[in-house]
Amino acid sequence: MPPDSAEDCDLRVESWISTGGDMISPLQDLHTFISALMGGKLRAAPLLSEMCTPHPKAGYGLGVMVQDAGEHGGPVITHNGGMAGHAALMYSTTAARP
Repeated sequence: MPPDSAEDCDLRVESWISTGGDMISPLQDLHTFISALMGGKLRAAPLLSEMCTPHPKAGYGLGVMVQDAGEHGGPVITHNGGMAGHAALMYSTTAARP
């Protein structure tokens, strides 16, 4: 397949790698999800706060990575996934939290 062409991945089954590749989402769906999550539309404020509080040694909250973006950046919430040939990354600041 030429490098500038697209392939319909909806028919590919990538579940051989455990749960990796079990879901295919367009960029807009990832944006909708992380915006709703960080905007407080999917979890109550106390649960979202707990989710975004990193474990002191691991830097991992409950289902998301919590990274420090420095003095002027504050915390960044992120999650990624992928396997050979593709990857997905989501990043959000905590500023949108209720």
